[in-house]
Amino acid sequence: MLSAAVLDPIANSLGYTPQIPIDDARAKLKEQVKANINVKDKLLTLTAQANTPQAAQALAQAVLQQTYTQSQPRDSEKLRLQKQLIQAQVREKEATQTAQLLGRKLDTAGSTGASEVAQGYAQMIGVVKESQNAQIEIERQLQGLDASALVQEATLPTKHATPKRSLVAIISALAAGFALLLFVFICQALRSASQNEESAQKINALQASWRKALGKAQ
Repeated sequence: MLSAAVLDPIANSLGYTPQIPIDDARAKLKEQVKANINVKDKLLTLTAQANTPQAAQALAQAVLQQTYTQSQPRDSEKLRLQKQLIQAQVREKEATQTAQLLGRKLDTAGSTGASEVAQGYAQMIGVVKESQNAQIEIERQLQGLDASALVQEATLPTKHATPKRSLVAIISALAAGFALLLFVFICQALRSASQNEESAQKINALQASWRKALGKAQ
């Protein structure tokens, strides 16, 4: 769900590209889309964020649809599965025919050799079931994922996403520290400049102009 094969087409459909590079668009989508697997029940939860609830729901649906498309086998993998499906179908047909033949023999056989015929019949029935199960699995792989794999469809969000308080606190602390450091540098620069006669005159002139501007503003 977070691969380039899934996210790049979505970035294009949302108009992120060509306004920004595809790598940046993909990174932006990864901030909006989260996929987590519960270790207990093995269920995957997809969460999407957007400016509106409807946009978030549409984004989740777009991710699901692209995931379905990418789960379908292509090229050599598709050919390999198709060959396996044909082989399983042939094996089922042959085993069914053999089982039918053994079944007729079992009906007419006496006590001599009946157990061997019955054993062979049971083996053929087992081969038929295995072949049928193999066909079901191969067909599932050829089809890929679809909406039937969902426990719940993409719902319409009812809550606003709130920023993490710890992250806000860290950013605020960094901003305050930067402002304090900038104030110290300015004070130091003014102190150094005041020790130079020419610079002191310029500073006094600036201060006078500032007081004059404040007086006019009042």
